[in-house]
Amino acid sequence: MQRLIYEASAADTIKVAPPILSRVYNQLGNGIVMLNNAQKLTRFPVPFPVAQMIFFMMVLNWFLTAIICAASVSTPFWSFFESFVVVFVYWGVHYISQELEQPFGDDMNDIPLGDMMTDMNSSLIDLMSIQARTCPSFDHDPEVHNELKRASLSFDSFLYQVKRTIVDFGALEAGLNDSPAEAPFPSDPSGAADS
Repeated sequence: MQRLIYEASAADTIKVAPPILSRVYNQLGNGIVMLNNAQKLTRFPVPFPVAQMIFFMMVLNWFLTAIICAASVSTPFWSFFESFVVVFVYWGVHYISQELEQPFGDDMNDIPLGDMMTDMNSSLIDLMSIQARTCPSFDHDPEVHNELKRASLSFDSFLYQVKRTIVDFGALEAGLNDSPAEAPFPSDPSGAADS
């Protein structure tokens, strides 16, 4: 892709300023680095001895927690509850780490690569559309475009209108449609409310 961009830039097929073109090359390089990092996750799993040792320690924790809770807690209910919670939490973290170890695939908790690729393809198709490749046209009409229309906005008047709308809405909710006198706000400073 970098070669195609270079050839198009050298042949003036695409005319891009050099700083923008260097940014494109930088983003392509970052994409290759991220792709290599993603391939590391799939090609190099957790070493087998480490996984076996973790599993063995989890089973040992399972038995020892039950024995220690039975020996140290006087009530059978609390002994069962404490050992169950501790063992359940550790095994839950263990299985979550197994899911995070392999984020690519078709499982429910995997990264939706198909949806992400479809979204990327639709974005590329939008970039290649006629509307995205052409600049919008503008026909200058001196009679229309040389005269700029100006409008002034008073911020105090705007706030007054917002407050008045809130008060009217509150009165409508309360069923008091004919009570504008209850508005605790001052009169419109610009006089726009009277018109």
